[in-house]
Amino acid sequence: MSASQVKIMTGIEFARAYVHAALIGLDGEKMSKSRGNLVFVSKLIQESISPMAIRWALLKRPYRSEYMWMRTETDQAQIEIDRLTSKLHSKEIPPTTELISTIYDSLANDLNSAAAIQAINSWVEQIGTGGDAESLRNVIDGLLGIALSA
Repeated sequence: MSASQVKIMTGIEFARAYVHAALIGLDGEKMSKSRGNLVFVSKLIQESISPMAIRWALLKRPYRSEYMWMRTETDQAQIEIDRLTSKLHSKEIPPTTELISTIYDSLANDLNSAAAIQAINSWVEQIGTGGDAESLRNVIDGLLGIALSA
C-alpha cells in the first residue's frame, strides 16, 4: 500500500518524504520472480556473505539509478570494510572531522550514500593522526547502518 492510499483511507499523513528506488538487474537482465533470477539477502547470508558487505555494496550505488547487480560486488565491499576496520584499529587514525562532515553532507544531499562510501574509501588511504575512531565508527553505524567491530 502506498503512502497516498494510507492518507486517503485514514486521513493521516504517512510520511513527509518518499523514496523511490530504481530497479536492480542481474547478469544483464531485470530481476523478477517470473524469471526466477531474484537474489535474496537470506540466500546471500546462507552463502556466508556478511550482511554488512551486502549493505555496503548496495550503498555504493545511487538509489535512484537502475543498475546491474554483479555477484562480485559483495566481495569488493568486504575488502573495503576490512580495510576500513583495519584502519580504525590502527594506532594512526587520520583526522576524522572532515570525513564525518562529508558523510552528513552527502546523505543530506538526496541520500547520496555512494558519495559517503567514496569519501570513506578515500579516507582509508590517508595517513595521519588525531582522528577519533569511535566517533567515526558511530557515524558509519548510525547513518549508514554499517556495524563495524570495536
